[in-house]
Amino acid sequence: MKRLIVAMIAVAVLAGACTQGNKSKDMKSAHNNASLTSQAEKGGNVLARVGDDVIYEKDIDMLLSHIPKQYRDKYSTPRAKMEIVSNLVDVKLLAWEAKQEGLDKKPDFKLRMKYFEDQMLAKELENKVSEGIKVSDADIRDYYNKHKERFATGPRVKVKEILVKTKLEAERILKRIKKGEDFAALAKKYSKDPSAKRGGDIGWITRTSTKNLSPFEKVAFSLKKGAVSGAIKTSMGYQIIKVEDKQPPKIRTLEEVRDPIKRMIQMEKEGKAISDLKAEISKKVRVEINRNYFKPEGKDLHKKSK
Repeated sequence: MKRLIVAMIAVAVLAGACTQGNKSKDMKSAHNNASLTSQAEKGGNVLARVGDDVIYEKDIDMLLSHIPKQYRDKYSTPRAKMEIVSNLVDVKLLAWEAKQEGLDKKPDFKLRMKYFEDQMLAKELENKVSEGIKVSDADIRDYYNKHKERFATGPRVKVKEILVKTKLEAERILKRIKKGEDFAALAKKYSKDPSAKRGGDIGWITRTSTKNLSPFEKVAFSLKKGAVSGAIKTSMGYQIIKVEDKQPPKIRTLEEVRDPIKRMIQMEKEGKAISDLKAEISKKVRVEINRNYFKPEGKDLHKKSK
């Protein structure tokens, strides 16, 4: 549990800038001080001290605001917050000792911190761009009208089935069905499929394509409502199908797909805006990549030069 809490807080600090833009000032403050103490908003209840470092109630609330809601609710109780603070104190104690030993001066540590800083700043900028992008109702309607075929659902059939091992068994059951015996009762008694306990009911099947249909599907979609098939040979044995109901293909309404369309447009606009921004920045900052190094002959030359 303790490791989970610490891991979630680490993820919150790392990912918070891109998921919770309205907290960017707090995140910058936390990062710039290389600790979880908010220097930008001192005050409020002091929950713990480790040397000169202070953990405020606002710090915990800020961190919790950056983790998924299901965890946020779980760890927002006084008892859970106490456990979080206890873990943060443990981390700060170890961090304090690491500094005393000069581990923060190691070149590899400085490199990782620099990379971490670059990631955070990049996410802050991406978040700033995303905040300025809006998806209007007109955008959503236009996309829907131009791509209606994407929101079409194929025809559906509601079926029951009986699965047996041999053709002889299937033919015997078919004779009893034709004489008027109840399909569901026979399925419960003879079917080897897990659906037997439900009277053979396997629910609705939607046809998503006219290609690569299984023998079962081909028969199911060809039968009329209320009809019963013959013995169908499949890899599992022999099946008998009864079509309980049928529905024609339909196109989902705009209201049914509004939210997915909005998310899709938002992502597309964000991607384009960030791509355009990188292209614009590249005009102001010189970028050089030694592509020869990544070629096989380039690597050989690099090795020889050592």
